Parts: sequence; C-alpha cells; structure tokens
Amino acid sequence: MAKGLRKLRVEKCTLVGLSYGGIVGFKMAEMFPNLVDAMVITCSVVALTESITCAGLHRIGFSSWAHYLIPETVEGVKKLLDFAFYKLPWIPDFVYRDILEVSFVS
Repeated sequence: MAKGLRKLRVEKCTLVGLSYGGIVGFKMAEMFPNLVDAMVITCSVVALTESITCAGLHRIGFSSWAHYLIPETVEGVKKLLDFAFYKLPWIPDFVYRDILEVSFVS
C-alpha cells in the first residue's frame, strides 16, 4: 500500500480501516509515520503503539487515556463527547455538569 501511494506521489494520507483493515492500518502507521497523517479505525482489535497513543492523546489535549475517558471537569466532558460524536449539537453547560456529576464524580 505504502509503495503504491508513493508511486502516486501521495505525501500524506488518512487511513480508514474496518476489522482486519484496521490492524493493517495500525501497522502501516507504525512503519510509515511520515505517510500516515490520521486514522479512522472501527471494529478492530486494539493494536496501538505507544507512539500512536501518545501523539493522539497529545493532539486532543490529554496526558493519559484515563484523563480522557474519566473526565474531572466540565471541559473534559465536553471534549469527551465532542470526540465521541460526529457534529455534536450545542449543549448548555448545565447538561455537561450534570453528566459529570452523575457519571464521573462519586
């Protein structure tokens, strides 16, 4: 795949993978990090490398998966939902605060 993309003079690409294609995509991103700009993977086992994980978390503003998946602030809940949904509509802050209190604060 990478060789073919290079022949087509593709400098950066976004990989989209489903199931086994996701595993292939992760491996391609690991082997050719300068070629793979972004990835969309679904229905695939996790094959994240530490470098992919760190780069992705840094890009979205989190230091660990725990900080992303278990937010401690209203802003954290907003980011979590914004990344989890495509075109999330405007939601008032009190809804995010309620989600935080009910779901994440004990």
